[in-house]
Amino acid sequence: MADSRISNLNAVVTPLLTDVYPVVQGGETKQITLEQIKDRIELFPIFTIELIDVLTLDFYAPFDMQINTVTDLVNLPTTTVEVEDVAYVLEDPINAGDKITVTVDTAAVVQLNAERIEILS
Repeated sequence: MADSRISNLNAVVTPLLTDVYPVVQGGETKQITLEQIKDRIELFPIFTIELIDVLTLDFYAPFDMQINTVTDLVNLPTTTVEVEDVAYVLEDPINAGDKITVTVDTAAVVQLNAERIEILS
């Protein structure tokens, strides 16, 4: 099996969190588990916001988080983010349940690159 092409291998029906996958990083082949991939996605969620028919959208933080960067995917809008109707500063904490308002000045699709955080009371 060491000389088999990946396309010739049997498909996994139910992947396990402990399954190991090959990853090429910096020209070196390494291994990663599905659990590591899942943890990374959960820690750094990405919110893709389509603002084509409307220029403002509200949604509510599903967990304690912060927004680290905003990426323009379609067009180059000026994007404003507010939390609880106050201008948001990147990397400030956002509490679970807080209203997040995203406004653009032209039809666009933007991506909020976030991070789950723990807010100490």
